[in-house]
Amino acid sequence: MKYNATSIIVVASLLISCHNSTSKDEDTKSVSSTGVSTEVSNNSCNEERTETTLKVSFEYDKNVNGYTVSGSFYPCAEDGEWGKVEMDFVKNGEVAFRFLSDDYTCYSTTGGNIHWKDGEHYVFKYISPEVDNPYYSNTNPLGYHTSFQFYDLDFDGKQELLVSDDYRGHGGNHFYVYAIKNNSLHLIDYPPYNSINNESEILPEQREIVTYDEDGVWEQMKIVYHKGKPSRVYKKDTLQFSSDSWVAQKAIDAMVKTRNFYVKSVDYKIGDRVIKYRK
Repeated sequence: MKYNATSIIVVASLLISCHNSTSKDEDTKSVSSTGVSTEVSNNSCNEERTETTLKVSFEYDKNVNGYTVSGSFYPCAEDGEWGKVEMDFVKNGEVAFRFLSDDYTCYSTTGGNIHWKDGEHYVFKYISPEVDNPYYSNTNPLGYHTSFQFYDLDFDGKQELLVSDDYRGHGGNHFYVYAIKNNSLHLIDYPPYNSINNESEILPEQREIVTYDEDGVWEQMKIVYHKGKPSRVYKKDTLQFSSDSWVAQKAIDAMVKTRNFYVKSVDYKIGDRVIKYRK
């Protein structure tokens, strides 16, 4: 039997440690690949999430970027939002790549109101990025209710897979960015890719990405990344941001860990103090 849902499955809490990592290269971490046979159990359910033996299948109601998307979900409880997922992206009748997560939430699919039935099949509606999106604009094409989408984030003509964590906090959702290489997904875990949220600005004509972070009214950070070869960063440049603050650490990480972008500017406000960095 098929069950129709009104919203899309949204992936959350995709912690690196929760993925089925298979290899690591200089730039990315491989997390899944075509043809991998993976035994999935519900041992990711912690003490706060009841373990079950439930397994349901699902599919999306339309193709996404030319892919037919379907998979299996292993919820931690009959009315739970959390569990494990296997999701196949199929093109021309073959699995192009597979997405795996040990820690997955489907709150946006169910609205927190569902009773999973073991062995049943569910059809979910794919919500396009612009739908009911308070952040959507010409400079921010990333979805708010969209679980995943494809976008050329680094302006190289090749689209990456962006997966939302469905956090819905200040700044909207955070996005995990995956390069698609040789029929597998590779998590890109360095700036600016690991700092993208619904407030970020993506500017293809300028070849720039702008990220924003804040900790209440006390700290605000704006970082402008420009696509290009990183140049040398001097210690004196990073020392001005030295702090126990996670916001300030964002600036340091951006300056020293960015690879195929470089930090063009940083504007950091902490209390009444303003720090500016220009390359």
